[in-house]
Amino acid sequence: MHGVTGGLASLVGIGLLIAGLSVYARMRGHSPWFGALGLFSCLGMLVLVLLPKKCFNCKATIKGPTCAACGAPAPP
Repeated sequence: MHGVTGGLASLVGIGLLIAGLSVYARMRGHSPWFGALGLFSCLGMLVLVLLPKKCFNCKATIKGPTCAACGAPAPP
């Protein structure tokens, strides 16, 4: 696509990517502002994957199926 429709399609695609990465960051217990890393494309997605999971209750770092600090289930 060229011209205005191509530019508009690109902006919509970037917006959807950032929205999806914001949901992913929240799912892992982080701020949705980490979704803005999607502006850096593959590098931003790699950073999000490498961020540790955090407990929704006590914000402790989780390694395993439950939080060692409060016993809450780990985020998916």
